[in-house]
Amino acid sequence: MTQQVISDIFFNNKLFSVCKCITTKEMFDPKDFGLPTPMSPATCLWDGYYCDYEILNNTFYLKNLYIHFIKEGLTSLNQNIPENYMKGPEFCGIQPIFKHSSEYHIFLNNEYKNLNLQLTNVTIPKLVIGCDIYCNDFYHLWKRGYYDYPAAFKYNEVYACSVENGEVKNIINCSEWAKVVRNFVMCNYAGGDIVSWHYCKEKLLESGQFSDCEYLEDLL
Repeated sequence: MTQQVISDIFFNNKLFSVCKCITTKEMFDPKDFGLPTPMSPATCLWDGYYCDYEILNNTFYLKNLYIHFIKEGLTSLNQNIPENYMKGPEFCGIQPIFKHSSEYHIFLNNEYKNLNLQLTNVTIPKLVIGCDIYCNDFYHLWKRGYYDYPAAFKYNEVYACSVENGEVKNIINCSEWAKVVRNFVMCNYAGGDIVSWHYCKEKLLESGQFSDCEYLEDLL
């Protein structure tokens, strides 16, 4: 399975990667807002769209939407032919930037910028985000499945929180804990040994450094 493109989140005027997101449904689903059904442009984005979200004043927003539409009645075989592209409708008072010809480096053909749509239907029991990547190695340590979120310990700035009906709660700065995990991993597994995140969690707990940290599993 090809690793999927993952949406990002703006927080404190910085762009964060989503490192963990426990939720029972998509944070945003175009069909819930009456948009046409998107078409996947590539195997790295089966959903046919991704988003930039924003946490602002403890509220969860959809900031930007990047989505791929083709004309009705066409199939996935026609998805990357510019003359088959379709401009999306106005959404939240915003007309999309329509990338419809070969002059564009096209991946998703409709971009909605600065939507600033408050997502009051979003509930996420646990969300972990990271910014300012320190190390992009150690991919072999944690493969969590379809979306394969990046490990939070790779980032210098890490936060955990929850979202309830669009209200962001319990924001915790986990940056120092992430640093401890990063140092442990770099010291013990820099040689490229293939190990599981379960094993790393076990060894970190044995070290005594995380007896009071409920977020250890979320950092790996």
